[in-house]
Amino acid sequence: MLTVQTDPIMRSLMRVRAVLALDQIDFKKHSAVISYFQKNYVKTGIFEPIYSDIIRDAFSIRQDCDYEDFFVISIEESIEQVENSRIMIDAVKNYVDAYEMSSENQEDINLDEKQ
Repeated sequence: MLTVQTDPIMRSLMRVRAVLALDQIDFKKHSAVISYFQKNYVKTGIFEPIYSDIIRDAFSIRQDCDYEDFFVISIEESIEQVENSRIMIDAVKNYVDAYEMSSENQEDINLDEKQ
């Protein structure tokens, strides 16, 4: 057994925050960030349900790390969290790229309308 490093877990949570920031949304509590993400991005189909699972599991582990006296997870579970963090990186990068492209297209449309 190995005590988990929370860096990959925090990276996944910060990526969700980045998605919300594009819409100028933020919350002080991670649980509120996750809840909003699930309601407004997963349930609406913007993100697949697997991303909700990744974030929920990561947050659960983080909570256990912070509040359990002797919390340990296996090396396999730690590796899974690192892999899930990479999956979140890719998903958020794709979302941000698409968001930027749609924003640029919208700016072009607005410029055309003004002329």
